[in-house]
Amino acid sequence: MPDLYHTLLKYDIGHLRIIAGLWGLELETSEVDSASEELCASFLDLEAVTETIEILPADARSALTVLLESNGKMEWAAFARKFGEIREMGEARRDRERPHLKPISIAENLFYRGVLAKAFFDTEKGAQEFVYVPEDLFEIIEEVTKEERGGKSTEPLGRPATPVEKAFEIPGSDHILDDATTLLAALRLSRPGFQPDTQLTALWQQHEY
Repeated sequence: MPDLYHTLLKYDIGHLRIIAGLWGLELETSEVDSASEELCASFLDLEAVTETIEILPADARSALTVLLESNGKMEWAAFARKFGEIREMGEARRDRERPHLKPISIAENLFYRGVLAKAFFDTEKGAQEFVYVPEDLFEIIEEVTKEERGGKSTEPLGRPATPVEKAFEIPGSDHILDDATTLLAALRLSRPGFQPDTQLTALWQQHEY
């Protein structure tokens, strides 16, 4: 995917000023190249991205989550069906109507914040239009959302069995249920000399595999 700098280069200075304003910034230049560099220097920062994500409406955050789960890229037609269109308009109409102040869709809201963009990418079916999060911005947003989840991994628990572990098949059984029942009965009767911690450990070790 294109990075943020090359994504911003596609826009005119008026569009870049809109993006800057929605991030609480004011551009010091009127040149697209230097304005893009200026925005990258401000945007590609963990704290700045965190603040921007926090003020997004819930539906916009949901749309962003969908993109993150798709590795930052998704066919535009499929995304637009869920999150709406982005109006095509020239500079004059855009500056007159100021669509960023009253976006008609979730997609348009994120578009004018510079969080997502559209581009054609080559696929097996030929060139197709996609919506994407700029690559370097995607990495920071992913880090921010991971921190919001408390750093919890989305990877499944456990691990594949090693070749040694798979060498011998150990059939499952419900014998541990019988032993657990006996153990619980003993606990209820408070049998003299019974040591729960020790015998519980022994029981689980006996059936561990």
